[in-house]
Amino acid sequence: MSQRKVYQFGPYTLDPVAKVLLRDGAPVRLGRKAVEILALLAENSGQVVTKEEILQRVWAGRAVEEANVAQNIALIRKALAAPKGSPAYIETFAGRGYRLAGPVKVDEQSARIQTSAPSRVVLKRWPMLLLWGAGIVMAGLALLVGLRGPWGSPPTFHVTPLTRLPGQEVEPAISRDGRRVAFLWQANASASPQIWVVEPGRPPWQLTTQPGHYRSPAWSPDGQALAFLKIGTAATEVVVVSLENKRGRVLTRFAVPRYGFPRRLLDWSPDGRHLIVSHPEAAPQPLKLHLIDVQTGAKRTQTAPEGDIAGDVNPRFSVDGRKVAFIRAVNRTVQDVYVQDLATGLVDRVTYDGCQISDLDWLPDGGGLLVASNRGGEFRIWKLQPAARGKGWSWSPTGVYGTYPLQLAVARQRPRLVYSALQYDRNIWQLDLQTKSWKEVAPSTADEASPQYSPQGDRICFRSDRSGWPQLWVARADGSDSLSITPRGIEPSVGRWAPDGHAIVFNDARTGEIYIAREHARSQWEIRSLGVRGFHPVFSADGRWVLAGGADRLIRVPVHGGGIQVVAHGKALSLGLSPDGRHIYFIRQPADTVLWRVPVTGGQPERVLDGLIPDCGSCWAVARHGVLYLTVAGGSFDAQVLAFYDFRTQKQTVLLHYPEPLLPLGSGPFSLSPDERSLLCVRVDPSNTDLLLVEPLM
Repeated sequence: MSQRKVYQFGPYTLDPVAKVLLRDGAPVRLGRKAVEILALLAENSGQVVTKEEILQRVWAGRAVEEANVAQNIALIRKALAAPKGSPAYIETFAGRGYRLAGPVKVDEQSARIQTSAPSRVVLKRWPMLLLWGAGIVMAGLALLVGLRGPWGSPPTFHVTPLTRLPGQEVEPAISRDGRRVAFLWQANASASPQIWVVEPGRPPWQLTTQPGHYRSPAWSPDGQALAFLKIGTAATEVVVVSLENKRGRVLTRFAVPRYGFPRRLLDWSPDGRHLIVSHPEAAPQPLKLHLIDVQTGAKRTQTAPEGDIAGDVNPRFSVDGRKVAFIRAVNRTVQDVYVQDLATGLVDRVTYDGCQISDLDWLPDGGGLLVASNRGGEFRIWKLQPAARGKGWSWSPTGVYGTYPLQLAVARQRPRLVYSALQYDRNIWQLDLQTKSWKEVAPSTADEASPQYSPQGDRICFRSDRSGWPQLWVARADGSDSLSITPRGIEPSVGRWAPDGHAIVFNDARTGEIYIAREHARSQWEIRSLGVRGFHPVFSADGRWVLAGGADRLIRVPVHGGGIQVVAHGKALSLGLSPDGRHIYFIRQPADTVLWRVPVTGGQPERVLDGLIPDCGSCWAVARHGVLYLTVAGGSFDAQVLAFYDFRTQKQTVLLHYPEPLLPLGSGPFSLSPDERSLLCVRVDPSNTDLLLVEPLM
């Protein structure tokens, strides 16, 4: 049993571990670093905390300007709105630092963990049909930063922390009566997720005790059993466990799962007869929805997504069991809500926003959905209900705010909502390939991804949402002097440098439109459309052409205008140019594990290697004599290694173990420095995730 400190001052309660600030029981919307600064001030109540101390504690080991401290202090003051003299007032001491007026009461709360289930879960294996394909939900989650009532009105609900365990508690599933919540707990980055159960006011207990990687728990209608996915290196099993005797049976198996897809993939029908599961029929096809008979394990395919999309995920049975709502994920930035009538098979597209949607669930009365989306510019939970006279669907905001992805579950017989408060910070790191040492580059509290060295190695380009929306940024190789070069309204993909180091080509992730950003003078960039659509464009070695992938062909287009030339037929994604400029490397599908190449002048594609991580098909970089790439460690599902494939020997060598599993979707490609001594990668900061309970339902 561990102790956790919670600070109370005035009407505020601050949990520094959960990163949640409450005012009279209602969360206050505040960013992660701002919460960490406030926690430091509360910890040292009555004392002046210097700017240097704040930088050292909150931005440990990072090159951050003092202006970041002042900006976050301003955000804290705005959120607290505390008058001078109140306990929540922050005093400024010019030239020194800041002090929280206080007084601050410290409440040490226990975080109890029941380390084993009351009895061991035994999986009784039934005869089963082998199904090809798979799907896996992998973390890639982000910090829930606060709540307020719709359009700024006072909240009409309260939030209670449900779990306070170290590490991550995700994928909550609440029973119909709202009494119990099943969830995944991953104690640290190297541990496999296990399924736990908690009741409000009681310590959580562990359901799964056998080794394995578990995902997507779902309650039976009577609350006496749980279904979930058990992931292995050879197959994925759909398991049902009785809570009465803790014995389990395997309904069916899938082939090797897709790694790193941050989605819920399983739900249980209200009549108890079926499960609905999201998985591909064959790798690396899109994920489809399949109805599984709970008694026999037989399956029926429900949806058939077409085109170049990730697939159908987050399935949820309606309250009466006649429909299934789900999310159709096109790519990392575009998702929409669909509803299928199970009797007719007809699918109704509900949303046309082209925004990010991370989760959904039906309202208890069946009259609509709660949807986690960034459609309003900020990630929050919305109510989505059929409009009057059957004309479409209407949106209304709730007071729950967060960042992508946010996961939620709604009780059917009680006005309760449980959701995960994710903390997720993806940053760029430089790996010295000789010393095997890591150094963080251009850190911030926002998400950074897709780093790329310039041809001269003196600058980098990367994608970041530090300004509030995704943009391409350019900085020195050490991350200093960063400058945004793309405007709001364009959703940039990976930025690739021209050979002269003064232009960058990229595509809009939503529309596929290809743009070229050209530097005319220091800090002056001009952007123009190439008038062509494609995926992951790159410059040719002579700078005269732009090569781009597509759904059915790999093309090249003259930079200064001209007709399109087909380099190779077939789908091509995640492009990368060889150092000598002779070959273009690519993958065929978003979840492909095979790397291909073809001459830039055209020809027959050839297979280079197999072993990429699905949905991380751009996590590689081509060197003069081989390919550096991220792959799964042998005999493990959760561990990753950086490997080198040598063209001359056609053998793989493991260079080092990756410090923590990379969340593949959206992390972007690796980049090798021109001298091949350094590799730019993306890593994820360690995070803590708690579950929060909202009642009454908004």
